[in-house]
Amino acid sequence: MDRVDGGVDDLREVVRDVREGHPFEIVAWVLLPEHLHAVWALAKADSDYPMRWRLIETNCSRRVPSGERIRESRRNKGERGIWQRRCWEHPIRDDLDRQRHVDSVHDNPVKHMSNAPSIAGFHPFTRIFSMGDGRMGLCG
Repeated sequence: MDRVDGGVDDLREVVRDVREGHPFEIVAWVLLPEHLHAVWALAKADSDYPMRWRLIETNCSRRVPSGERIRESRRNKGERGIWQRRCWEHPIRDDLDRQRHVDSVHDNPVKHMSNAPSIAGFHPFTRIFSMGDGRMGLCG
């Protein structure tokens, strides 16, 4: 989602519902105020993660009141302004590739901290604290 305004519970419920109908494992996931990252594992014979994202986006969008500012081109296509137009998809090649992507998901909130320290509480494995002089520190 481009912007998260209290829709976390809706997102969580929709993901749970999609997983019930179309199983996948959540290997890593981080939700920040303006975007999210996820690493999923699907069954060997299943590679249809675009369908799962489409279901998540569609069902979440139905729960969010419309009215966000969007460009006319998006409105003409029936798109909502809460989702990015493109999703970066990358099939995992091996264990090392998987670990690099999982690490990237977990480190993503820290990369964004310098721009928006208020998102610090979203990091899954560390507690972030203020040192009193504008710098942030990590403890895990």
